[in-house]
Amino acid sequence: MSLLFKYFPKIVLTCVDIDGVIIDIAKKYFNLCSIPNITIIHADAKTHIKQLVAKKKMYDCIIVDLFIGGSIPSFVEDKKFIESIHRLLTSKGFLCINFLREAKYQEKSDCLYTILQSVFSQIQDFEIARNRFFYLHK
Repeated sequence: MSLLFKYFPKIVLTCVDIDGVIIDIAKKYFNLCSIPNITIIHADAKTHIKQLVAKKKMYDCIIVDLFIGGSIPSFVEDKKFIESIHRLLTSKGFLCINFLREAKYQEKSDCLYTILQSVFSQIQDFEIARNRFFYLHK
């Protein structure tokens, strides 16, 4: 998070997490409360995205980094979820999804790639360590 603020000091950031313990840890050990222009929301991301679409909110950037333990919630691979995120992005907005690169996730991440191609006009796919990142533009 500090990297985002380093390169984008005027960024307005909204973070959504379903796990209150993780939020408490982030506040305590990563000083999130001291960062200007940050809002932390304790909610389910899937439900929260639906609410934002209903309110017609718009964002320049959305980062999806959803893990529950060592797994990725299945809704991340749902075309309706991806289309909802697409609707939340401004005309020049972009999406970054962090997905696992391990062998047991290969088929899932390949399926996600196909869904992403059907929704977004520009897609980049790259790997860092044990993660597969998708970087997408409208």
